Amino acid sequence: MKLPVNVTFHPDSETPLSLASRLARAMGCSSVAGLLGHSTVQAVARGDEDAITMLSSWSGVSVEQLRRFAVPTSEEAGEWRLGDAVFRKEMRVAGRFRFCPHCLVEDMDKGSGRPQSRPFERASWMTRAIMACTHHRELLVEAGDNAPANDVALFAAEGWHLECQPGGPADETELEVDAYIEGRIAGNRTQSFIDRQEVHVLLMLFQFLGWLLHNRLPSFIVGGKAASTIGGRAAGFLVAREGREMVERVVTEAIDLHRPAANTITEFFGSMVRHLRRNAAVPAYAEIVGLFQDHVERHVPVGPGDRFVLPVQRRHLHSVRSAAVDYTLDRKRVRKLLEEQGLIAHSKLSDRRVYFSVADADEILGDTADNFTTVEVAALLGTHENRVRNFIERGVLVPSERGVKGERPFYRVSKGALDGFRSRLFERTSLVGEGHGLVSLTTACQRRSLTQADVLEMILEGRLARVARTDDSMTVRSLLVDLRALPVSVDGNRVEGDCGNEGVYLNMTEVRNALATTDVTVAALVKHRVLSVESRTNPRTRRPQSFIHRDTVHAFLDSHRSLHMIARGWRRNIAWMKDELDQNGMKPIFETTGKIARYYRKEDLARASLLPPNV
Repeated sequence: MKLPVNVTFHPDSETPLSLASRLARAMGCSSVAGLLGHSTVQAVARGDEDAITMLSSWSGVSVEQLRRFAVPTSEEAGEWRLGDAVFRKEMRVAGRFRFCPHCLVEDMDKGSGRPQSRPFERASWMTRAIMACTHHRELLVEAGDNAPANDVALFAAEGWHLECQPGGPADETELEVDAYIEGRIAGNRTQSFIDRQEVHVLLMLFQFLGWLLHNRLPSFIVGGKAASTIGGRAAGFLVAREGREMVERVVTEAIDLHRPAANTITEFFGSMVRHLRRNAAVPAYAEIVGLFQDHVERHVPVGPGDRFVLPVQRRHLHSVRSAAVDYTLDRKRVRKLLEEQGLIAHSKLSDRRVYFSVADADEILGDTADNFTTVEVAALLGTHENRVRNFIERGVLVPSERGVKGERPFYRVSKGALDGFRSRLFERTSLVGEGHGLVSLTTACQRRSLTQADVLEMILEGRLARVARTDDSMTVRSLLVDLRALPVSVDGNRVEGDCGNEGVYLNMTEVRNALATTDVTVAALVKHRVLSVESRTNPRTRRPQSFIHRDTVHAFLDSHRSLHMIARGWRRNIAWMKDELDQNGMKPIFETTGKIARYYRKEDLARASLLPPNV
């Protein structure tokens, strides 16, 4: 039956045990346990059927309203429910009374009924997820161990709320988080991204997004401020509140900025990964696990065999390293091919941190593993490697890759290009026996002072009427040509015009002698592009060779002086001369080591009055 006292219940925020405490105070009981008994106190807090029914009959408040903010026994280990929100166990306040001093004072001053039965406990005080009173905008306070923990009316009657220090002002953004959680406890929920998640999942998400912003994107603007100036939980809330797209944007920008390697992805995302792995099978985490798993798979070069939250099933991106492994190619080769195609930019990032799509990798690298080196092409064509290089440099055979190893260029030829070359070369040939009156390619080149590339070029262009083959090997050595159809030299007079019998072009030995220096110095001058090189056909060997125009050498001698020449002109020791040049700020045209000569610009020496007379 209803008790002979009236206590106003606050259905939007009051707990059932709070109402029982106030009824006990109104009835003159010393404590809520004096009215209910110790076992029934816990039963009311849990919302047990018999205890709530009894409290309903005493107070006149419906069972449904009383149960709204009870904390029932949880069916899931480590979780508990308050109103419509589910929290982790560490978010529960136990053993101490947590409250807002201003609320209790305001209850006593402005509430209805007997003064000692006016103060009531808010449901939001029962969880550490809410840090402040959203009404008074101050942090909540915890009473000491000796204060009543489950009896709000007794707590206020004994003045404990007046003895505690105030909590201090709360951060405005943190108050937004608290207000949102209060709303979730009260049942305010829509179908938005943030409202679809359980509160304990959201609290983890807020903290993680805040950690990611602070540690990976501190200057990211969220809520009109740099992320580094906002608390972690609040920053994460502001991001998650904007929806799934904003969460994905933050993750994408963090990845794009730092380019984590696949083997460091767990450390890059911090403790969240371990937490999600532990809860990967929990239905409440399904959307968050799916979001991060899918996004990482699409934006980080992980593939089958890797694990983020879940094992990776499909690769979307490659790194230089993973592509090198999958396509069995050298990493430097992979990087160079992709840079040449413009798929990646030249950078100092490690091979693990350079990303590109699997589709691009298949397009560029798919057939590259089958490309032939010049040695392999030579074996297939039945000739020498240097001749294959000559074919390529003359444009007779088109390479799929070009590069430089040390001082020497190297090439690779695709299977398609080689097959096409052989097909065009042999399409007009017929198989012949003896008495054909034709000669081999080697004999023809020797008799007519031609290179094999010269003859092959004529065959490919259809300039030779009679071309045959000795067998079906499709090798260069099997070709037969009509000697009478060949010119004595290409274009009649090409030999004399290429490198010039009059000494217009100098080979490297002649350049060395002209400069009175060493071979390594000439090589260094060429490497640093001080002396420009032209590829010409050597009239004796009929092979391409590097030459330097005589005018280039003369121009260099006119505008530069070596350290040796400067020291000799001033009649000084070379080491002393070098020190004096250094002290006067004279820099060589490039830094040298070993036996490479140091050269200085003549105009720089003259400006510093260090140019020797008559030198």
